[in-house]
Amino acid sequence: MNHLFLASTAFNIITASMVANNLPTSDKAILWLIDQPHETSNFINVVLLWKNSPFEEIRIVSHKAKTILAKKNRRKTLKLLVPQLDLVKPNHIYTGNDRRIEFQFLMHKTRHTRTIGHYIDDGTYSYIGKKSRWFGEPKINNILKKITYGNWWQEPETIGASKWIEYCHLAFPELAVEALKQKKNIALPKNLTDKSFVDLTLLLTDGDIEFNKIDRVAILPHSSVANDLITEAILLKAAEGSHPALKNHPRNLEIKHSANSLFKLDRSIPMEVYLTMLSSECLIIGDVSTALLTTKWLRPDLNVIAFYKTESKLLKLMKKVGIKTIKII
Repeated sequence: MNHLFLASTAFNIITASMVANNLPTSDKAILWLIDQPHETSNFINVVLLWKNSPFEEIRIVSHKAKTILAKKNRRKTLKLLVPQLDLVKPNHIYTGNDRRIEFQFLMHKTRHTRTIGHYIDDGTYSYIGKKSRWFGEPKINNILKKITYGNWWQEPETIGASKWIEYCHLAFPELAVEALKQKKNIALPKNLTDKSFVDLTLLLTDGDIEFNKIDRVAILPHSSVANDLITEAILLKAAEGSHPALKNHPRNLEIKHSANSLFKLDRSIPMEVYLTMLSSECLIIGDVSTALLTTKWLRPDLNVIAFYKTESKLLKLMKKVGIKTIKII
């Protein structure tokens, strides 16, 4: 069997690798990176050189289309994927978002060979849902996409719910939105600490971090949405550990003075990567965020604490998956 995985983010890459790692050894897995920035990040450069990955091949096949001209040229980019697709001959195609044009195009092109579509958990949308907001009306978006690309385009009720998808790989199948429960659900493998992921982390960190000693990690949100009281509570809780560390948001340039006693993890490296190496005894601390949810469904063995001020759908979901919550008054 040939398996083609499409991934656009670090989270997508990690979850795709978890599923690929669980395939029969006789099967062939290939990873295509889509919608990538034109300036390749260090993380992607290392992924492209990841020799012990579960994939036979990893390559970039499409870049972000931000300008009007780039969006117009997207149809040409899609056509360039056809000869590459003919070489792969996938029996299965996987995506973290079935609204990605690349995924729907490839499913359309392989429809006569009965290629099976898979959705791999992309986070909160699997459990809270995400309706289209383009022009505020899914029907309008659906019509415009069909005019632009073809009648094969589908506008799913929520991510993962399109007719292209037959299987959903979910961290918490029992908590999924109703539209995803109608699919064939498979639990996301619990294999993030396997050797192949360890090798990736060592490539990114040069093997300089003593992960086995880290007993607490504070995860800070972007400063634009951070609450000072919550941030201080996160840092104080982390500082109670013997060997605490800090994972700052990639776009935060400064940290509070109270964070100086914490070991600084490289903020440019995705938290998903660090999760491959942390001890099961490590405590993860943060606010109400997808970062903490990501931690819990990729490493359900870890204890996670979230500080909050107000109730929300996201908070309710965090409680359901076993994250301890503490209200700041």
